[in-house]
Amino acid sequence: MLLDRAYFINFKSFGEGFNKFDIEHCITTIIGKNESGKTNVLQALKLFNHRSKLTKSELNKYKNLMNVDKNIDLKFEFLFDEYETGEFKSSDRTFFSLNDDGYWCFTGGLLNTINADDTICKIKNDLKELFNKAIFTKNTQPALNVLIKAINTFSNEILTNQKNILTEILSSIKTNSGVDVKQYKDCIDTLFERIAYFSSIIPMPFLFDESILIKDSFSLEEISKLKTNSINNNNKFLNLILKCFKLNAEELYKACATTTISAIRKTFQDNINTTLKEESQKTFQLLKLNEMYISFDFRDNVVDLYIYSNGTAVPLTERSNGLKWFLSLCLQLKRANKLASKSIILVDEPGQSVHIEAQKGIKDLFDQIKIKTQIIYTTHSPFMIDTEDLSKLVVIEKVEGFSKIHNKIHSAELEKSSKLETLSPLYQALGYSCKNNIGPSFNNDNIITEGITDYYYLLGFMYYCGIEKQNFPNIIPSISVDNIHSIASILIGWDCSFKILVDYDEGGYKQIKKFEKLCLEQSKDYFTVNGVPFTKIKPNKCDYITIEKILTEDKYQNVEENDKLLIAKEFYDNAKANNLELCLDSKNNIVNLLSQLNIYKE
Repeated sequence: MLLDRAYFINFKSFGEGFNKFDIEHCITTIIGKNESGKTNVLQALKLFNHRSKLTKSELNKYKNLMNVDKNIDLKFEFLFDEYETGEFKSSDRTFFSLNDDGYWCFTGGLLNTINADDTICKIKNDLKELFNKAIFTKNTQPALNVLIKAINTFSNEILTNQKNILTEILSSIKTNSGVDVKQYKDCIDTLFERIAYFSSIIPMPFLFDESILIKDSFSLEEISKLKTNSINNNNKFLNLILKCFKLNAEELYKACATTTISAIRKTFQDNINTTLKEESQKTFQLLKLNEMYISFDFRDNVVDLYIYSNGTAVPLTERSNGLKWFLSLCLQLKRANKLASKSIILVDEPGQSVHIEAQKGIKDLFDQIKIKTQIIYTTHSPFMIDTEDLSKLVVIEKVEGFSKIHNKIHSAELEKSSKLETLSPLYQALGYSCKNNIGPSFNNDNIITEGITDYYYLLGFMYYCGIEKQNFPNIIPSISVDNIHSIASILIGWDCSFKILVDYDEGGYKQIKKFEKLCLEQSKDYFTVNGVPFTKIKPNKCDYITIEKILTEDKYQNVEENDKLLIAKEFYDNAKANNLELCLDSKNNIVNLLSQLNIYKE
């Protein structure tokens, strides 16, 4: 299943409005000013554990101090993934919320699927039939109630209690009933195995722990504690390595202890380092560090951890903070995928202490693991933003003491006074920063568009025409057509080459004087989407051409304002996936547009 939406009502900085959080099915990036409430989103998501109870006293720790007299309410909505939709023949949403006792109860698609499941229905009917004909030494009504009641929670406590009741009732069947008790005990086991399967498809949240102490030397005593699962801050990192790289604490102890016979000890050491090298190389390859791996150096009752790079061994603690952060993240993500069949990875401000190139590597790592997990992270860094897919961005801002969630980066409700500051990571990534930060492209052309919709269409056009990605210009979407001249003036000051693309309409026409003040020339520096130059006469409304209207298919004509971004993003996704079929007129219009921008060349 996929987490699709969450509501945080009266949770910490969130009040009773603007608390709906839409979640991408791969990667969601949360941006916003300091103290806006970004971290609170991750904390709320972490509280969701459908198998455990959340007590009122624990939940009340997160009350909004401005609404202290009001209760917290957390709600989560899930969708079946593509495989599950086919298997269960359902696309209905599943809704999780806390009941008064602190259990996560659910309704909707998953509940309907469980109640209609052939295996569960048959077992229930078989057990009911048994209870009707068997002779018991005690009242069977509690067990009947368990069977009749819909299974609407996966709480381990409740399910274990239900199973115990059924097992106890079966054990009270009189021996002269002529009933095969073992057969029905097997039925109960099968019933709860099936319930466990449905529970396993619900993703579990996992919050990256930056507090793990990264060490490179461990004593025999610290290793010994791992044998009995006695984990503390001193051996937590070692335990993470063992779990991730398929190593055994008992074998590591024997490889390290001087009491082990020398020949046996050497065999353990060799086997451990062979496995460690193979498994750690796979992890480092995710970081594009192909010549790197981890190895243990065994001394008497001590094991030291080394990183090998290009044949040179260096203690882990002497490596850069960036590499240590990377390694810890990779190990925890690897571990999370083993602990749960599905995970929601939560990371707060990833890579704050690492180099710019390393931050880009983190983003690449997220892209590689998103197939199996959903990833939600907060950031201030422009290097952690995917400028090719701005729909992944969610903006959090604080207004009058309450956090507000804006699921679209160009939300009309976003406070104008804080919009530029709130979106600064995005604008930096798109070329609105100072020259010494990320800035625009200084090697390729920059193209300024009126907004995010034009941005998606232009990217989609280039994918559709088979333009090599390294030949893409740097596209900078303005907040609106009225802001284009401001961006242009900055690029002029930085001596960056650029072109401007505007719609053939009144909005584009009104910019001519602003462009002329910057000494920009029509058909050289700024262009219309249909290639028709503006004249001194304002174009008639019937002649307006916006970027989507160069596509002649009915779907792109007369699009409602609220649907424009959605349809543009859909066009981009299909073009990138090579899944577009357009008529000849649309194709010619696209080619003409890209040709006038000098992007498409025969």
